[in-house]
Amino acid sequence: MKAYLFTVICSAVILSIADFIIPAGKMKTTSKTVLSFIFLLSVVYPVTKEVFSDVSVTPLNTIETAGTFESGETYEYFSSRKKDYAEKKVSEILEENDLIPEKVEVTVKSGEIDKIEIYLSNLVIGEENPNININVITDYVADILGVKREIVVIYD
Repeated sequence: MKAYLFTVICSAVILSIADFIIPAGKMKTTSKTVLSFIFLLSVVYPVTKEVFSDVSVTPLNTIETAGTFESGETYEYFSSRKKDYAEKKVSEILEENDLIPEKVEVTVKSGEIDKIEIYLSNLVIGEENPNININVITDYVADILGVKREIVVIYD
């Protein structure tokens, strides 16, 4: 909230200073319009970002549905960015749920997540809990990530 108020106040001060500096005439009118529009965006953007954020979207759904590319440098670039983002996001989500990943590897094919391989460092399945096995943990991880179970592979 402090950052938001600081941005609004700084924008207003800059707008006022620009009003004094810019010479009168057509230039002043055009500049004032452009600067006012920028000020409006600086005020409205944080509010709209909060209002239109959809909490029902799972963290990785936005990655999976971001579009596909055929080939070339653009494909490689977006695939590597999607892979890096997905690996970071998976690690964060797992840590929030008390699972510590040693390593997360995401495979992206045709612009979509094809496989998520997770190496867990704190995976302990005791003999006293025969119902908990690697399949149950894989189901749990797929559920908290919001992805299909078929693409999640857990290694202990």
